[in-house]
Amino acid sequence: MDRAPAVDLEVRHPADLTADELASWRRVLDRDADVDSPFFHPAYARVVARCRDDVRVGVGAPSGDPSLFFPFQADGARRAIGVGSRLAEFHGWIAGAGTRPGARDVQRACGLRAW
Repeated sequence: MDRAPAVDLEVRHPADLTADELASWRRVLDRDADVDSPFFHPAYARVVARCRDDVRVGVGAPSGDPSLFFPFQADGARRAIGVGSRLAEFHGWIAGAGTRPGARDVQRACGLRAW
């Protein structure tokens, strides 16, 4: 039996993210040099999503404001890969200070079987 994930993420298409969520995502990027890559930027996820119907973003707001973002592509078997597949040199979640979920928790919260 699967246990409930320790994080709560809402999975949506990148085009459905609100202006506030996009601004929060950009603020998290601006504050963390470890995710200083165009592959982590919301604009990248949105551009790829225009060409691919399998791009999604898990959005979490553990402290009330969106501060956890997990962009991914998922196949029919619910396996995730980085947005842009082999084009992307980096993939993973983007989290604000103090937000450090486990990989399996993010995977489960997004309804994924593998990542």
